[in-house]
This record gives sequence, C-alpha cells and structure tokens, in this order.
Amino acid sequence: MQTSTTYIALRARWFSILAATLVGGIVASSVTLATERVYEATSEIFVAQQGGTSSAELLQSSAYVMDRMDSYAQTMNSGLVLQAVIDDLDLDTTVPDLSSDISTLVVEETVVIEITARSDDSAEAMELANAVAARFQEVSASLDPQRADGSSVIEATVIQSATQPGRPASPRPFLNLFLGLLVGSAVGVSYALIRRVADRRVRTEAEVQELLATPILAHVPLDEAACDPGDLFESAVCSESIRQLRTGLQFLTLPRGGRSFVITSARRDDGRTAIALSLAAAQANAGHRVCYVEADLRHPSAAQRLGLAETMGLTDVLVGVADLDSVTVRSRHGFDVILAGSAPPNPADLLARESTLPVIRELETTYDVVILDTPPLIPATEGAILSQMCTGTLFVIRVDRRATTRREVGQSAAALENSGAPLLGVIFNYCSTTSYQRAQRHALPSIRTPNRTAPTESPPTHHDTHSLQVQ
Repeated sequence: MQTSTTYIALRARWFSILAATLVGGIVASSVTLATERVYEATSEIFVAQQGGTSSAELLQSSAYVMDRMDSYAQTMNSGLVLQAVIDDLDLDTTVPDLSSDISTLVVEETVVIEITARSDDSAEAMELANAVAARFQEVSASLDPQRADGSSVIEATVIQSATQPGRPASPRPFLNLFLGLLVGSAVGVSYALIRRVADRRVRTEAEVQELLATPILAHVPLDEAACDPGDLFESAVCSESIRQLRTGLQFLTLPRGGRSFVITSARRDDGRTAIALSLAAAQANAGHRVCYVEADLRHPSAAQRLGLAETMGLTDVLVGVADLDSVTVRSRHGFDVILAGSAPPNPADLLARESTLPVIRELETTYDVVILDTPPLIPATEGAILSQMCTGTLFVIRVDRRATTRREVGQSAAALENSGAPLLGVIFNYCSTTSYQRAQRHALPSIRTPNRTAPTESPPTHHDTHSLQVQ
C-alpha cells in the first residue's frame, strides 16, 4: 500500500483509531484497578568457603563454592528454610504457598544470591526477605561436610538487608496505561488499513487515474437537500464546483463542431441528473444557448425536478410523431429542455436507430451546448450508444459512503471503450466538505489538463437575460 493511500486510509478512519486507543487505555486502567497490589523486597547473601591461605587453596575453594551456588539458592526455597521462617513469623500459610512468594537468583559470575519476597503488604515482604536470609545463614553450616575441628566449610553473610518498598511492583499503572494505549492504537490502525485493503470503492484521484487515465474535472459536495425539486440550483456548496466543471470543459481540446456532452454514471444513485441539470444552468448563466436532453427513457425525473408538466419529448421525436420545436420547453433557469416523452418498450433499440444521430446534430447546430442525461452504464446500454454520437462523455463517480466501486468503474470504462466513445473527464460527486475544500485549493491544476486550448467565444445568445444566479 502506497504512503499516500495509507495516509488517506488513516485519515478516513481517524475516529475509529482514536476510539480504539481510548478503549485500550480504559481497559488497561480497569485491569490495573482490579489487580491486587504486590510488593517486592530483596535481600542479598554472600557465600564463601572458610580457610585456605595459599593461592591454590583459595582457587580451589572458590571453584567449590561456585559449583554449589545453585544448590544453595534452591535450599533457600525449600522446607528446611521456609518452615523455620513460617514458625519465626507465625505465618498462616504452608511451605508450598510461601515458596511461590519467594524467588532466588544467583548473580552471574558471583557468589551472591538475591532473595526476593512478594506480599500484598510492603512490611511483610521486607520481613520475609530478611527472615529467609537469616534462616539460611543459620542452616548453611550444616549443608557441607565439617572440618576435623568441627568448623563449617562455608560461611553465608548477609551483605544487603531488605528494605520496605515504597511502591508496589505490580501493577504498574503508567506502564499498563501506555501499553493499553499502544495496543489500542495498533488495533485501530490495523482496522483502518484492513478496511482500506478490503474497501473496493473509488475514493481518490489516483485510483481514477489508474482505472481511467482521465482528468478530474470537478469535486461536487452535493448534499441530499440540493437534489429536492426546487432546491437544485439553490445550493451554494455545489454551485462553485459546477462553475469549475463549466470552466474545465472550456479548456479541454474538443473536436471541431458541436459541443454535445453525455453525462452518465455507473449506477442510478450517483447523482447524475443533478449534475446534468446544474451544469445546464451554469452554462446558461454564462450566456450560452443550452439544451438539456433527458435521454434516460427508463426512469425520467427532470419534469418533477424542474416543475414542468409531462409532455411529449425525445421518444416522440425519434418515432416521428413530433419535431424538436414542438417538444422543446424553456425552464425557469434559462435553458431549454427536451423531456423523455412517452415511455418506449425498448429504449436501447429506439436510441440506436439511425434517426437519433440527425437529432443530435440538429441540436448541436441550434445550441452552443447540448447536455444529454443518459441512464447508468452498467444496467443499461443507452449511455454507451449515445456517447459515440456526441462530442464526449462526462462520467460521474460517487465518493461518499455509498461510493462507486472499482469494479463498477471498470465495467463502465469497458462499455465506453467498446463503443468507441471519448471519455473527457470524471466528476467526483457527494464529496465530503473537507475533501471539497482540499480540491478547491488545487482546483486550477486539476481542471487545466495538458491538452487544452483557449476557450472559444460563444455566439451571441438569442435568449432574454434570465434571473438565475448560480452562486
């Protein structure tokens, strides 16, 4: 996974990472509070062999003691020593139970043994460590053969008495809290990365470039409220991005002749119609002669959105029962509209007729900009059919929680490629506000593609000045 992709994944799941980190800290704190406090106290014993004056005798004595150090340490944790400790301190326990609270350690390469006692009481831990050391000091003389004069071969000396610990050895609150936060954040990051790997939705420009190799013309933060009838052109958040889309189209290198654009998407709920109507309004607001053609004959919705009466439309023109002038109506937003018209039983076959291309060419002659709103590419073929007849295609990709998947984008791209339709660019729809603001800061590089020409002067419009202002 690339660094940029990783950053995007972590940024998108920052709340989950934060929540997992806090949960880890809470769990660690709860375990710490529920864990019984244990104190540790340590005493040290030095074991040496008595006697010997020459270097050879001292070396031999040292080797003898070193060989037996593990045995001495084990003896300290045996009943020989611990039973006496129980009796001396009047403890209500047994040797096996006390043995689990006593540990011994031979310091490497020395004749020193560390005795560590654990207890839930700091004073008792100190007493246990010192009692074990004292009792071993008493019994150590009987562990080895005595000399002829009755003296002991070894001598155990307490070189460090245990002191009362000031804080428990377990639990360690700060360490536990740190580990809890660390584990929680690791779980959160892992969750975010796994979700990113498993997520097949298209979210970034890099993914679009990988799949389509086409520029991103606009980022539209279109909310649901802006899609209601009567409110479509009142959304301030989408108007600026639609103007950017309009500008982006001017800078694209287009074939000579008409400027007819198919606006399509992979699925029905990608906001294709809202984008098409908004672009038509923005183009009309710039003084262009614009015609919006509702080419989605399966699920027409433009009449409801624009507050127009259901009349004859594109279907009636294609079957020859009406002409373009009779089915063209003016919207209150300053552009002409050709509705879908009567519902045909075979929309794809109807649009594939030879009569469709002359209709588009006539519209290109009459208007500066023709926008065809087609059905989505995956469930229907009309979009691909009309795309090869027009100047170019604009592909709408949804990038919110219900984002278009990589598979859907790939299938749509294949449909356009198989039909030979030119794909001009991509429109990101339903962007988050943060993503939209970031896109705004980089709008100029993203709109101006390498292949561009200066915008051409549009012919004078014959329409009266309209009151629509797309802000």
